[in-house]
Amino acid sequence: MIYKRFWLAGVLALSISGVMSQDMLVTLKGDTLRGEINILAPQGKMENVILKNDQGRESLNMMQINMFTTEGKTYRTVQIYDTYKIMEVVHGGYLSLYNFRSDKSILFDSRYLIKMGGNGMEVPTITFKKKMMEFLEDCPEIVEKLDNKEFSRRDLIEIVSEYNSCIERITQAATQRLTKSEMEIPEEIKALINSIQIEVEKNDLDSAGDVRDILNDIKDRLKSGKGIPGFLKSALKENLASDPNLTLKADQLIDLIEN
Repeated sequence: MIYKRFWLAGVLALSISGVMSQDMLVTLKGDTLRGEINILAPQGKMENVILKNDQGRESLNMMQINMFTTEGKTYRTVQIYDTYKIMEVVHGGYLSLYNFRSDKSILFDSRYLIKMGGNGMEVPTITFKKKMMEFLEDCPEIVEKLDNKEFSRRDLIEIVSEYNSCIERITQAATQRLTKSEMEIPEEIKALINSIQIEVEKNDLDSAGDVRDILNDIKDRLKSGKGIPGFLKSALKENLASDPNLTLKADQLIDLIEN
C-alpha cells in the first residue's frame, strides 16, 4: 500500500512537471494553448509559429496570437508601422522594449520601443540621441541624461526602466493633487480610449454604439475614482473581438487600467 502511494505521488509529480515545462500560447480570442512551440522563419510579411501537443500540430500566424512563452522568453504580437510582427519582450511597462526580426532576417536582433498608447519607434543607430530625446520628451530627467551623454544605446534597458519610473512619479504626483471627485484620466489611457473610438467609427463596426457606451462608462468610473468591473472589461473585448487591432488595443487598455 505504501509503495502504491509513492508510485501515485511520483506519477502526479511527473504529470505536474510536464505541464509546467510546456510552452504556453494565448490567442487573440483569449484561448490558452499548451505544447511545444517552434517559431518559423518569416515568409514575406507573415510570421508564424507551430504548436505541437497531444491534439496534433497547429500553425498560427501573428494575427491570431496575443502572446506566448517558449524557452524562458515571452513574445507578443506588436504593431509596427502598417504591419504586425512577433516580438520578444525585453522589458515591459508603460514603455516596452522588444526585439524583432527586420525584413529578411531570421534573428530577433532589431529593437523596438512602444508606449502603452501605441506610439512606437524603432531604436535608431546613427541619430540615437536626437530621436530618443524627442520620443521621451515627456520625462525631462531622461532627456537631460541623454543630452549630457549619461545614456547611450548600450543603456536601453536602464533608459526604459528609468523612464517608466519617471512616468509613474509624474502620474502619482498629478493624482495626489486631485480629490476623488476631480480625478483626471491619465493621458495614456485617454489616448488609448480615443484611439479605439476613432478606429471603431472609421471601421463602421456593428457594435460601434455599444463600444461607445462602454468606453463612456469606463471614463466616468475613472473620473470618479471607481474601479472598472470585470463585466465591463469582458463586454469591451467581446464587442471588439472581430478586429485584431482593436482587440490588442482593448487588452492594452485593460492592462493599463489594472496596473
